Amino acid sequence: MKNNYVKNIVLATALLLAGSSYQNNFSKDHNPDKLLANRLERIIEKDKIFERKILEQSSDEISAPQYRTPPDYCSRYAKIAAENLFGKEYVREKAWNLRYKNKIASPFKEDQNLKELVTNNILRPGMLIGIYNPKSDYNNKIDLEGNKAKYTHIATFLGINDSGELEFAHQFGKKSDKITEQELRKKKLVPKEIITTKNDKNYLAFLEKIRESEFESKLLIPKEIIEVNL
Repeated sequence: MKNNYVKNIVLATALLLAGSSYQNNFSKDHNPDKLLANRLERIIEKDKIFERKILEQSSDEISAPQYRTPPDYCSRYAKIAAENLFGKEYVREKAWNLRYKNKIASPFKEDQNLKELVTNNILRPGMLIGIYNPKSDYNNKIDLEGNKAKYTHIATFLGINDSGELEFAHQFGKKSDKITEQELRKKKLVPKEIITTKNDKNYLAFLEKIRESEFESKLLIPKEIIEVNL
């Protein structure tokens, strides 16, 4: 974590210094030094927020629950784990239909870092992650709205370990264990969507705060966030 923190500061500082050489190309109202200084402040502030999240959402002491769920029942496993570990009650459904019976907290781009969603208080422990597995035998399944399944795997977000890695609990085939975001991506498993419960009051309050904030367009929340009421 310290290495990443220092790296961000060095990068932002380099950008700040480089930007000064282009000052004559900007108007007085668009001072490049000021813009880059603001960017540096945002980078440092986000790192500080994430460091606090590591303390608040530590997952080092959480083990992956072991249940007698049949092989490939990842959705049922994730639902039970979220309820037992975090008290979140999801409506039971197949992995590709959970998005309709519960609430979509946030979809995200394929290359988006989940760390950003944690920093912005969008992804929190107990939420479920819809994951696309290119090797899944269920990729041709049709969901409740007649669409091809967007994803076929589900994992429960546990929190952040002391190394700053996001950790999840999931059942993959017959095996249930913890897995980090980096390990997910190494396995070519692609996070597609964050799912929460319909009555997630904390999340609803957060959405309301964002709507009322004059900073809605200033990187506090991704523009693709949607709310689904079914």
